[in-house]
Amino acid sequence: MKGMKGMKLSLMFVSLLTALLIMTGCDTSSKLPRSIQTTEGTSVQQPVSPKGEIKFDSGRYNGQIDSNSIEIKLSGVPEGIEPQAFRLSESIKETFDTYQFKTGDTLKFSYSVNEHGQNIISELTILSRVSNNS
Repeated sequence: MKGMKGMKLSLMFVSLLTALLIMTGCDTSSKLPRSIQTTEGTSVQQPVSPKGEIKFDSGRYNGQIDSNSIEIKLSGVPEGIEPQAFRLSESIKETFDTYQFKTGDTLKFSYSVNEHGQNIISELTILSRVSNNS
């Protein structure tokens, strides 16, 4: 009887230890900083969001990189920091031409980070348009 009790206790201990190891090994990438280049060539560290987490931000439209991506100068970021690239989700990409953005338009958007570390915009709202007057 004592042998069975000891074996059950050992098995429970191993199971608990395994569970703890699995939990501590999960997604530590969210704690790693990300480096962003400034125009002066220095870098600023920014925390990386966990993959899949929805984030909300705003900024000024800087331009379209290609048919899948745009650049946005985030609000509250110092002037020396370059605009960030954001990929357009499939639903945004389908209607992107109807937005008719101009450089400087103020946007509010939500995005997540995919498995490749790319920022994917899922919702996009125009807060204000730049004036057509020069």
